[in-house]
Amino acid sequence: SIVSNEDVADIFNRGLQGMAGLNEAERTRFSFLLAPFLGHSQLEYKEVADGLRSRADYERNFAARMRFLLTPGGTEFWEVQRTTYDPDFSAEVDAWLARDHTEHTYHRQMSRIAGTATDNDPTTR
Repeated sequence: SIVSNEDVADIFNRGLQGMAGLNEAERTRFSFLLAPFLGHSQLEYKEVADGLRSRADYERNFAARMRFLLTPGGTEFWEVQRTTYDPDFSAEVDAWLARDHTEHTYHRQMSRIAGTATDNDPTTR
């Protein structure tokens, strides 16, 4: 798992920075690490449509998961994989990605991942 395996965590973190830094096997592993975030969100999207989950609960979870798509590697992943998801869900992801996400800049995301974000640095809040 990503929690107990430093190699897997390294591939995930490097993949978020961009897939160009990964070899073919690592790109495959990165895709398999990122795909469950979208799969869970798609399942919750369908649960909202079926009246089994509140929209507010879904949106909170959705935003937490989608932030990975704001990174260079996440963007690359989505460009390749978006057609493998339900078209309505893909449209929702695309609409979310099209919004202004200045509060989730690449610098902030990578600072948090790297553990270098500080409360005193306004670019990482």
